[in-house]
Amino acid sequence: MKRTLILFSTLVAGLQADEYKSALPENVDRPWASADMWTNPMEDWRLKDGRVFNTHSGGDRSVALLGVEVKAGKDFNASVKVSQVSEKIEGFGVVGLQLGRRGNFNDYRDTAVYGKGFDIGVTADGSLFIGKKFTETKKVNGALKDTTLAIDAKADGEFYQLTLVVKDAKGETLTSASRRVHGSWLEGGAALIAHGEKLLERPAEQAAPKAIAKNSQKRGGEFRFAFSDVQISGDSVKVHKDRTFGPVMWTQQTLTEEGNLRLVALMAPVGNGPRKVELHVDGKKVAEDEIDPKSRTVRFDTKVDTSKDHQYQVVYQQANGEEARYDGHVRKIPLKGTVKLAALSCNDSTGFPHNLLVDNVTAQKPDAITFLGDQIYEPIGGYGLVGARGDDRAVLSYLRKYYMHGWSWGGLLKDIPSVTIPDDHDVFHGNIWGDGARLADIKKYGFYGCQDFGGYKMDAEFVNVVHRTQTGNLPDGPKVKSNESGITDYFTSFVYAGIDFAVIADRQYKSPPRVLLPEAKIRNGWPQSDTWNPKTDGMNVENARLLGEKQMTFLKGWSETRPENAQFRAVLSASPWTCTSTLPPDIKDDAKVIFGGAPKPGEYPEGEVPRGDYDSNGWPQNRRNDALRLMAKAGAIHVNGDQHLGTTGQYGIDEFRDGPFWISTPATANLWPRRWFPNDKGGNWKEGMPRYTGDYIDGFGNKITMHAVNNMVDTEREPARLYDRAPGYAVISFDRDKDQVSLEAWHYWAGPQQAAPDNKPCPDWPVIIDNKTNKRVN
Repeated sequence: MKRTLILFSTLVAGLQADEYKSALPENVDRPWASADMWTNPMEDWRLKDGRVFNTHSGGDRSVALLGVEVKAGKDFNASVKVSQVSEKIEGFGVVGLQLGRRGNFNDYRDTAVYGKGFDIGVTADGSLFIGKKFTETKKVNGALKDTTLAIDAKADGEFYQLTLVVKDAKGETLTSASRRVHGSWLEGGAALIAHGEKLLERPAEQAAPKAIAKNSQKRGGEFRFAFSDVQISGDSVKVHKDRTFGPVMWTQQTLTEEGNLRLVALMAPVGNGPRKVELHVDGKKVAEDEIDPKSRTVRFDTKVDTSKDHQYQVVYQQANGEEARYDGHVRKIPLKGTVKLAALSCNDSTGFPHNLLVDNVTAQKPDAITFLGDQIYEPIGGYGLVGARGDDRAVLSYLRKYYMHGWSWGGLLKDIPSVTIPDDHDVFHGNIWGDGARLADIKKYGFYGCQDFGGYKMDAEFVNVVHRTQTGNLPDGPKVKSNESGITDYFTSFVYAGIDFAVIADRQYKSPPRVLLPEAKIRNGWPQSDTWNPKTDGMNVENARLLGEKQMTFLKGWSETRPENAQFRAVLSASPWTCTSTLPPDIKDDAKVIFGGAPKPGEYPEGEVPRGDYDSNGWPQNRRNDALRLMAKAGAIHVNGDQHLGTTGQYGIDEFRDGPFWISTPATANLWPRRWFPNDKGGNWKEGMPRYTGDYIDGFGNKITMHAVNNMVDTEREPARLYDRAPGYAVISFDRDKDQVSLEAWHYWAGPQQAAPDNKPCPDWPVIIDNKTNKRVN
């Protein structure tokens, strides 16, 4: 990914490529450290008075130095000044530097977030630690206060003689220790570390294995330290000054055919630093606004000429007086030929920063891109999450995870329009039934148990931060009555490049089935009653909601009024309005099958039937059908995600094939794959069609016609946890000359620039739809 090079205070002008010196500003108080540092986790760190310190204790608390890389073979040295923040240290742990930090995907961002390395420093009891504890060496007595930890690494063939010297505030040596270390343990990135959990010893006299154990990330304990004056230099050190992130993290934009540009800049949490941010277009200042203190975003509205390209800069004057600029483009609206929309959803942590996927999507040359939910999962970035209502650390926990999304996709997002909408995991839910955008009763049901009973477990302010960061660049929707909870709406519509988009929230108002269907004994979306049949029981519940009254009114108006400049229409939402899932008939949830491994190529699991998972939008059936009638009236296609299974089909409402077509994106990466292996061939099945296609009744009794499926399979690629779960993306091409829409799912590893056979969509695709007749033409 190409990022605009911005000079920051932490990268001091005039340094050689083999020397790094931190220069943290002293006049700020903020959760974000600096552009050349990534804190793990951000909600547990703070910068104040020129020192970065962990506000909360736990295992593997670290500050990755983004630009630092050590290549073994030559001498180098490193040092850091450390002061104890905790009044009293409790438990185990080591404070100091971590060298040889490496992730799994050969990228500095992966190394920063997920890296493991070789710890060097002082333990909780004052012992020195160089990959192991030195019990015979003189200990450091008392609390560390402006104590310098200095490392001298002398190369000796494949090995280093590594010496740690501890000096007091006056520069007097307190103690020292040395160890012979194989150079492979020291190659990689570097980080500051305050690890307050059990010490992991490394067999440094041997070459480092490909996979090494990772420090525990357990929260708790009392092990807080402040760091400053970091220096790393030597012939083995390379400093990459372009490896920075922030204070402008990335941007998201939409552009309408009327020339209305709305651009949101995602900012770092700058604390008491300057709040004003400017937008410059074609070298002229066109707008300014202040950073929203909760979401850490700034939103700009301006007019542009849509017939030509524009260059923009987001300009921010930092606390130290230096100016940060983030560059991007506003592309002219394409008026002829084919318009491409890339679509993605469901981003688990494996594969970050997804370079291969980003390259493949970029090679498609999309005119716009949409992310349809689950831009984060709770495990992303490690360290769990902070889930307390009303706690800014919960917001920071979310932002840290969402920043990883922008770190992957920012290079594309800065130059093309995008639509991003949240789903359940974005608001810290496994599943969510928003029940009219109300708050869940966590006092009665608990933080995890409450989701089955409807509502949001997090507070309204937190949910609105999610909405602002993800949907803040969308045009304003209709003026409607505010929700009593204070949770904002984001449903809206706009026309871009001849496509009339409607953006729908199909989770926010949906009724909780556990409350309306108590006989089903629903747990996490799955009925546990042995006698309950979702195909026949609980259908057409009168007071059940899917989209809610406000959105149905909006969708009705949208369906009845086609803008003159709109040749195509598309509805974007989180989830398909059917349940595309099969399982053996005798199990009550999908966990056993999901973790049972992927079928070998050519294998077809026998005996599976369509099942009813109430997390899907196949229920409530009556409200699903009401909404589909409006979508069909509009002549729209439905683009969605959520199910971790790439599918394309046609909804049936009263009859098979009387509803819109849908495409559901494969997951970017997922922990919880789903599958469609119905035992019986579908109705109207013809020779040569895949066994799993044709007319089906889904697990809720809904009619669907399945045209294409990207099922999980053993790919013999590594890591299997990523590749065997059918990851990928979708491309929707609107051909104005032929008046057709082409729907395609692509494998994660496939793109038009790749060698055959990875230069084509997944098998079964494309599915090409005639825009006037709503019929498949290929």
